[in-house]
Amino acid sequence: MTWSLNEIEALSCKAARGAGYSWGLAEDAGRAVRWLEARGLPGAETLADHLKRVDGQDLGAFTPDADSWTAPGGAACPILAGTMLADGMAGSGSDPLVVSDMASPLLLLPFLSWMASAQDGRSELVSLIRRSPCRPREP
Repeated sequence: MTWSLNEIEALSCKAARGAGYSWGLAEDAGRAVRWLEARGLPGAETLADHLKRVDGQDLGAFTPDADSWTAPGGAACPILAGTMLADGMAGSGSDPLVVSDMASPLLLLPFLSWMASAQDGRSELVSLIRRSPCRPREP
């Protein structure tokens, strides 16, 4: 069966909402999955694996601290981290932002792309996206 990008986005949003994300975060997750799938990357599969890990748990444990970018429960959630970055919660200094433990890092890629677009393709973000180890899945 073939799914349209609209269907993928809507179902991803519903799945994230069912796993405990707020509507806004669930919509961001849906848009991120759509962005990945449109580029041939396994967004839906990655979100499904991620939601299995966080389903029914307190999302606060996966929310990165805005200063240290570590999550109290271990691996940071890419959806929460991505929205925090998009909302400008990262340091504005010249030091690079380091997130040492990120669950399902592929889900962070769309947020970085959107930030780069919003910042007129600032070279640091574009460079990070181009060096991403993600590869399109085989047909």
